[in-house]
Amino acid sequence: MAVHYEFIDDLLKFTYSGDTELDALSEVWFSALADPAFKRCRKMLIDASLSELNMSAAFIEDRTARMARFKQLAEIKWAVIAEKNNLAFGLSRMFSTFAEDIGLNVMVFRDSDQAMAWLSSVNEGEPA
Repeated sequence: MAVHYEFIDDLLKFTYSGDTELDALSEVWFSALADPAFKRCRKMLIDASLSELNMSAAFIEDRTARMARFKQLAEIKWAVIAEKNNLAFGLSRMFSTFAEDIGLNVMVFRDSDQAMAWLSSVNEGEPA
């Protein structure tokens, strides 16, 4: 699986395609969080529409719990793109459930237009 990230203004975008080792996935994530550009992030987009990644509920719960130590993650709107009938969609929904438990704002979408519209929307209590 190719996993890469890029910063676009205040958006951090991850793209997953194919399959990968879970340790490699974690390494890319922690590299992005350590990047100085992460400080200006207000939105995150995870495009898992081409992912063939499979992970256990225990792995997802553990990695989500580790994210709790990064306080800035709770201030970011997260959108995940995954196809409805794809394993990535179910795993993404599981992640969003665990993420909610630690205060993250994560929504799962079926296409990028819906995800970008939600990321661009202003929620009550957010600055315009």
